Amino acid sequence: LRLKDEIDKEKLYCDAHMKQSRRMHDMLKAAVARASSAVASVEAELAAAANAITFAEAQVAESRDKLKQAHQACWSQEVELRKEEEDADHEVARVKRVTDQTLAECQSG
Repeated sequence: LRLKDEIDKEKLYCDAHMKQSRRMHDMLKAAVARASSAVASVEAELAAAANAITFAEAQVAESRDKLKQAHQACWSQEVELRKEEEDADHEVARVKRVTDQTLAECQSG
């Protein structure tokens, strides 16, 4: 009878321990599920951030290209304006020579 009591007592202890182990196992499973969900959420945020970075890099590259084109256009326009200014200076000098020559001819003649 005493051995049966010992066995029953040990069985109750094992049952209680198994219930506690199952509860801990269930809690750990729930924690792992929450962690997996959190990881998936962070991965989605990282993917969205990577897409935003890629988009921003493309915009920066496009802006650089536009700035380079504008700079080239500005430089070309400056070269053209300098040539026009030089041509105008030559024309002024020519008109001055012709005027001076005409005046000299009128005065001498």
